[in-house]
Amino acid sequence: MELISQLSLSFNAKALLIIAFVIISTIAGQLVFRRLVGAEKIEELHDVAGHYVTIVSTIYAVTLGLIVFDAVQTFGEANLTVKNEARSLTAVYSLSERYPEPHRREIQNLVYNYVGAVIASEWNLMSGGQECPLSRKLMNDLLHEVNSIEPQTSSQLAMLPLLTTETLTAMDAARIRLQKSESGIPDLEWFALLMGGFFTIFFTYFFVTNPLLQTIMSVMVSCIIGTNLILVLAFGEPYSGAFKVSDGELVKVKNYIDSLR
Repeated sequence: MELISQLSLSFNAKALLIIAFVIISTIAGQLVFRRLVGAEKIEELHDVAGHYVTIVSTIYAVTLGLIVFDAVQTFGEANLTVKNEARSLTAVYSLSERYPEPHRREIQNLVYNYVGAVIASEWNLMSGGQECPLSRKLMNDLLHEVNSIEPQTSSQLAMLPLLTTETLTAMDAARIRLQKSESGIPDLEWFALLMGGFFTIFFTYFFVTNPLLQTIMSVMVSCIIGTNLILVLAFGEPYSGAFKVSDGELVKVKNYIDSLR
């Protein structure tokens, strides 16, 4: 699966490749198994195999469902992280209006440059699990600038904790975003998915009926399994998958700042 994810193909091509591989493997395995074992011996195992296939398919369905749910949830959390980062950056930019020069100008420039660096560079780098050194420097400079403010009025003093909190929130959201970009579906989960799918399909070989009808049923089972594997592949890596999280929220922040300049 990792090899497939690294191929320079569109997501639709990868999806078709996975489905085709699963279907061809299922049909080939069924034909080979029937020839090696023999239809009569397979019929003798119908009753026993029926109980086993129920157990195996149930366990795999639960495992597959949990992993798919986790992948979709991870994608949703990643999307929320970007929204929180954008919201906090907008708040930092707006709150800086309460402070005199040169702090106001420096904070606003750092926010603007940071957002620009993330959109132009870091977003593409995250597909490979990397970060942009410039973005990290700008964020650290922003926190340093906020910490260097010495309030002159009661209003500035009251707003400083909020400004600091929003800056730290943006920094924490960026950290979480980068951590998620470096990780994906663990190899152990892929192993469980592939191994469970293999045994689920394999147990369909222990039944004998009309060859065409059995092939159609086996193909349907393999298509369902393959489709769910595609869902995991699509949503399991939120910053590099086929449906990766958009940088639209940060683009909105940049456009908002541009409209004020």
